[in-house]
Amino acid sequence: RADESNQRAQYDRITISGIIDKKISVSKENELYAIPSATAKMGQQVTAAPILNWTEFDVWLYILSYNLPFNKSYRLGFSRVGCWLCPLNSEWSELLAGIFFPEDASRWRTQLVEFARKIGKPDPEEYVDGRAWVKRFGGAGLPNKFAGIEVRPCGEIDDTIDITIERPVNIELEEFLKPLGKINRDRSRPEMGEIFLEARPTQRNLWKGMVVQAIEGDTRLRVTVLNPSDRDRAFAYVRYQAVKFQTCIQCTACSAVCPHGAITIKPDMRVYEIDQDTCTGCMECVTHFGSTGCLVAKSLSVYGKSKKLAGETI
Repeated sequence: RADESNQRAQYDRITISGIIDKKISVSKENELYAIPSATAKMGQQVTAAPILNWTEFDVWLYILSYNLPFNKSYRLGFSRVGCWLCPLNSEWSELLAGIFFPEDASRWRTQLVEFARKIGKPDPEEYVDGRAWVKRFGGAGLPNKFAGIEVRPCGEIDDTIDITIERPVNIELEEFLKPLGKINRDRSRPEMGEIFLEARPTQRNLWKGMVVQAIEGDTRLRVTVLNPSDRDRAFAYVRYQAVKFQTCIQCTACSAVCPHGAITIKPDMRVYEIDQDTCTGCMECVTHFGSTGCLVAKSLSVYGKSKKLAGETI
């Protein structure tokens, strides 16, 4: 509902038959519910908010008028029911949890204090009791062995960067390189660990191709961009895909944003595949998630180590 947060107040609306009852709803401006949300997080998802401008009074009037069942925690004073350990919960919810669920609340506080110690907080109890821990939701502070990535210019070859990663190179790296160009096996030199990426028509105004040297089992990549029109932009795209290779957990976000259905992800089998004949090189899966290039890396605040390249930071 719009009155729950400023963010939700910005949502558009969509009509769902049977949800709005004019006899119950205070608002009769049903035309407000005619627009689906255009700001979905995933490309194949549409957000519907049929009770967007209902007040809390509207909701309870509807529930009580139709004698609908509801969670008993509301009778205890909770305004939000679900996971009361959620960092988005209010101080009021924490207070009620301590009153009505003292054992669980105590155990949860102990875990939070231990977490604060593990991430090096000098005042773990104050950190928890002052609710500073809620600012770290999303995974920041949690250990992530694939967090480090270092990019530096190669002093030997023009338009080339060296990337140091922590995940050893394997055959899966090819899948993350395919958006940057179509793999040309005839021009690749596997005995040297070289992969030649031929620019697709949509990419030829950015670069003519790329040569990636990645020896299996090594943690170093050397990437040469051929005839780049914007070298730093090309380097940034390469870095995004290196980050994605390190942090990928097959979350399916990339396949959701691909407008051409070129990406297949099977989390249960740990499969991430790109059909390079279907891929157009539109770069949507590369650029969609901002400065990390990866939704998981973004959620974990994994930004790696930036290095200066010709006066620019990527």
